Amino acid sequence: MTNPKTGTQEITFASRFSAYFQTDVAKAAAAPLSNGVEIELRVQAPENSGPLEVFVFTRKLGQNTIEIRAASKPQIAFTLSPASAEKILDHHSDDIAEMGIFLLHLLTASDANERISFKMKAGFFTLFGLGYFGVIKLGGASFASVLASKGISGIHAIKALLKKATGGDS
Repeated sequence: MTNPKTGTQEITFASRFSAYFQTDVAKAAAAPLSNGVEIELRVQAPENSGPLEVFVFTRKLGQNTIEIRAASKPQIAFTLSPASAEKILDHHSDDIAEMGIFLLHLLTASDANERISFKMKAGFFTLFGLGYFGVIKLGGASFASVLASKGISGIHAIKALLKKATGGDS
């Protein structure tokens, strides 16, 4: 991405995730999402020393886009350590379910250097209306099986998870 202050090209997490979201599997996985969705990604050291980078995944005209800014109204906010960001960027698969399972393992990792944390900023109906559940559906039976092994099976379990993740009613 181009640094707006210097005009030079920099290899940043944002630029690398921009390329990542242009892969065929990422395009296919994000296809159910509506234009205008906002997923904020923060890369920061586990000791909460402040973000190294903040950027937004969004969809514009049906295309995956990364914008270097804080999200104005994110539905989901992810915090990644530099190590977890590297793991995602280094992991290659052409299978949506396998990618989802890999990300789920990072979300539940016991090692803080590898774990991804998230905060839901929108409720069930907003997420449903913007196509987020279509992404889960694309994972198919193998992804559903892993979710079930984590105690997430059925609409009531998903709503309970969302309620916990948002800290309120969903």
